[in-house]
Amino acid sequence: TRLTALMTKLTTLCPDTRIVVARVTPVTANEPVDVPQLNAVIDQVTAEFRAAGKRVTPVDLFTTFPSTGLTADGVHPNDTGFSWMAMQWHEGLIQAFTPESGVSGGLPASTAVTLAHGATLDLAGNEASIATLNAAGTLELGEGGELHSNSSLIKSNGLIEGSGVIHGSVILNGNGFAHPGQSLTFTGTVVMNGTLNPGSGTTLHFQGDFINNGVCNIPPDSTVTFGGNVINNGVMRFTNGAAAQAGGTFENNGTLDLLTGSQTRPANLVDNGWTLDSRAVAIDSMITEGGKIRIRIESYSGHIYQLERSDRLESGAWTEVGAPQSGVTGVGLEFVRPIDSSADREFFRIRVSP
Repeated sequence: TRLTALMTKLTTLCPDTRIVVARVTPVTANEPVDVPQLNAVIDQVTAEFRAAGKRVTPVDLFTTFPSTGLTADGVHPNDTGFSWMAMQWHEGLIQAFTPESGVSGGLPASTAVTLAHGATLDLAGNEASIATLNAAGTLELGEGGELHSNSSLIKSNGLIEGSGVIHGSVILNGNGFAHPGQSLTFTGTVVMNGTLNPGSGTTLHFQGDFINNGVCNIPPDSTVTFGGNVINNGVMRFTNGAAAQAGGTFENNGTLDLLTGSQTRPANLVDNGWTLDSRAVAIDSMITEGGKIRIRIESYSGHIYQLERSDRLESGAWTEVGAPQSGVTGVGLEFVRPIDSSADREFFRIRVSP
């Protein structure tokens, strides 16, 4: 195959080079390509070179690709898909350039420890320094535990359990924290490369700078504070009246979604990106044809759109019409309803949540 020829040339010219090979993302459209078959070839070639002792690292961009990660064409990734792909690539590159070594069995002072799959580090009342929390490892803080480390990396499925304080800079590549009722304080700079979805009653205090390269969804039933500067390079979504505020400068280089959040923009906002507020919720068109009403609205990812009707605006009573639709940034949604010939009049609106 051409992949074999390419990798043979690379490993011949540069025997010590590190090669990262990714599987192809899913395709739901009717395209003349068999993605599973193509990935099987990629897996076979990758395995052959690894068996030969070559420095080849696989990255799986197929198996757990999010079901909502493609645009309407069924081929190209959307914001959700790209965020997930970036996380997979990040971990693949870390794996490619991390020397293979054993896991330390103790915690002497200043020792870097890797928590392997399923391992637990209980820090309730103790101090320790860790470097990396691997996929599915658990950092157990108990109640009031503290982690002291110059730098901590929490990978894709790594979990932070309990409530406490994490000192030092932290890189978060997954969504294994912010559980319902959990209280965490981060004193250093936090880099968010994964997805933040705080549960009900969650309390998160980011005392240092917060840099978001992933997706952050902030609901009103959680408490999330940013004491330092906020730099948003991804998507930060404040929903159902939640407010976006920071102790320092709030720099938006990505998407700041206030569609259903507080309509007050952050103080000291430096907006280099795209800010959505309630003005983006507007019906594009409504036409009648063939005994039906067709209503179209521009949609945005992370929100649900529901058509509702009422006979009288004075009553304030609205009834849901049809099934809700999930928004996709850049994609218009259409709601279709048969005209009710028995009604003197009908009023329609589209409710957006969360």
